[in-house]
Amino acid sequence: MRFSVIRVRRTLFVLVLCFAAWPAGLLAQMTRLKVAYPTTVGSMAVLWVAKEARLFEKHGLDVELIYIAGSSKIVQAMLAREIPIAEIAIPAVIQANLAGADLVMLAGPNHKPGQKLMVKPEIKKVEELKGKRIGITRFGTSDDFLLRYILGQWGIQPEREVALLQMGGSPEILAGLASRGIDGGMLSSPLHLQAAKLGFSLLADRDARIRARKSGDDPPLSEGLRGGASPPQDG
Repeated sequence: MRFSVIRVRRTLFVLVLCFAAWPAGLLAQMTRLKVAYPTTVGSMAVLWVAKEARLFEKHGLDVELIYIAGSSKIVQAMLAREIPIAEIAIPAVIQANLAGADLVMLAGPNHKPGQKLMVKPEIKKVEELKGKRIGITRFGTSDDFLLRYILGQWGIQPEREVALLQMGGSPEILAGLASRGIDGGMLSSPLHLQAAKLGFSLLADRDARIRARKSGDDPPLSEGLRGGASPPQDG
């Protein structure tokens, strides 16, 4: 996913402010804190930049970054009080709170989704997705939400006309594509670039609206969604 230096700086500023608000008494000594992230894509760079720049240590925090594949799995860990803070997708937070949880969003590194639907090169049109197997990380994640939204805009019924397979994480989706175990998958930068090198094609790009290939119709990437407005912004 492409994101500007300014956006990263703003997010880092908010992130540091959140951690700086930790009780003053705890800052006298290093406080251990587990922070989870759900995928190994560009949007997670904010956490790693803060870690490598030792911004956490500057505010008295000994942060351990923990990879847990899928935002929905991280929510489970947070509800079990195993993880106090994480960078996860908006849909997972909303669904958890609708079910009675009390998660709080502090900041987000992205102002729009960055997932891209990569498919086998023989899939030339949207209609050719019917009967195919598309990989997502897990149900309840932003991948799941966005893919269902996109399919709905194209008049395709998820799970009924297209199989949605939980792969576990983004690296597993890429591996599934490489082994030809799935026909397509939702990937973000830079993993979608690796998929492109393997010969897979871009069918939909939420970072630049939607590229819809329908019955030979091939509008530019800047054209909006067919049949509806854009989905809610995702973080």
